[in-house]
Amino acid sequence: MSKVDIGERLKQIRKVLGNLSVKKFADGAGLSDYKVRDCELGRQRFDDEILSAIGNFYNVNIDWLLRGTGAMFIGQIADSVKKVKVNYYPEVSAAMGYGAINSDLECIKYEISADLLETMGIKDSAAVDLIKVYGDSMEPFASSGESVFVERVERAESVKNNAVAIVNIEGEVYLKRFVKDPLGRWYKLRSENPAYADIDLRDNFAIIGVVRGKFKPFV
Repeated sequence: MSKVDIGERLKQIRKVLGNLSVKKFADGAGLSDYKVRDCELGRQRFDDEILSAIGNFYNVNIDWLLRGTGAMFIGQIADSVKKVKVNYYPEVSAAMGYGAINSDLECIKYEISADLLETMGIKDSAAVDLIKVYGDSMEPFASSGESVFVERVERAESVKNNAVAIVNIEGEVYLKRFVKDPLGRWYKLRSENPAYADIDLRDNFAIIGVVRGKFKPFV
């Protein structure tokens, strides 16, 4: 297999992921940009560290990268399946430092099966974001490094009691269970992990969205 051919396929991956720069692509996978650049130019071989990092973070099919066989990404959706696009934020994390989604954040328009959204009760794909979560406060519901589907909502009243939600408290953003008094007199955030105490909510919080499901993206 030619190092030049592999390098060209790596460039294709960056293009498909939204024309990511070498530095942005490398940072996401935890690699140095000079390593990625040298691989693309055929000056360095793709060692186990590079292949593992690219495969794990971007879910790249290593057989495709090395030999050009199969699909570019593991689990890529077949052409016959009805697809919709959602916003995927590969560099945004929730539960332990996820900032409110806004137009300033870079995202990838990510194709998923329309049936998958329907099974989660989501009707409008435009209101859905896909983000990563980190930490252990919500285990076993969600584990560090997993991704979750977030359906954006605007009012706390629209969130059901004990639903898993993304909440912004003065810039600190959490993924927790949203617990509320039936009369709306108080709100709390509660972890699945009993090692974490409840967080009392005052007037300083904003609901970002409700978690509808978990997923491992192809990118």
